[in-house]
Amino acid sequence: MKNNFYKTLARYLPLGIDTKTTFQRICAVFDIAFLFTLPAPLCIYAQYNNLFYKEGGKKIFYKDTMMPMFSEIILPWFLLFGVILLGCIIAIVTFYLYHRQGSMSIYTMRRLPDRWDLHRRCLTVPLLSALLAIVIAALLMALYYAFYCWLVPPRCIVPNQIPFLISELTGGLF
Repeated sequence: MKNNFYKTLARYLPLGIDTKTTFQRICAVFDIAFLFTLPAPLCIYAQYNNLFYKEGGKKIFYKDTMMPMFSEIILPWFLLFGVILLGCIIAIVTFYLYHRQGSMSIYTMRRLPDRWDLHRRCLTVPLLSALLAIVIAALLMALYYAFYCWLVPPRCIVPNQIPFLISELTGGLF
């Protein structure tokens, strides 16, 4: 079964690139990015603890205190997902340049009956990796935002967090 997967993946990578090693590196990068986000809920909890003081064993909220914006707490932990996206762009350029070295297989690739074979081999894996990075980051952010809303009392949450988060992620485009 694994051999079939690697054979299928080989059709979407430039000829001569080790499929198994490439897949292992992609998985390792995603594992590291995921593990890097795991302390984020602890930071949310630490900020929550700053909302009150204890007096006689009871939690007493400071008057008019607000929880920091979700994006301020969470975005630094998702930096590696941005690095993955940058790495995918670099991989696309590297895959195209790979065909231009040595025997210049770019000429052979252009003469194949399927004229899209070069682009399929150079674009598919990096674009799917970028899409996967965006989906995983979005799911983790949704999970951490649910934790944020569950933990913090509604009166302490700054309104319009989601539009602000989207604006931060897109650089103000949306």
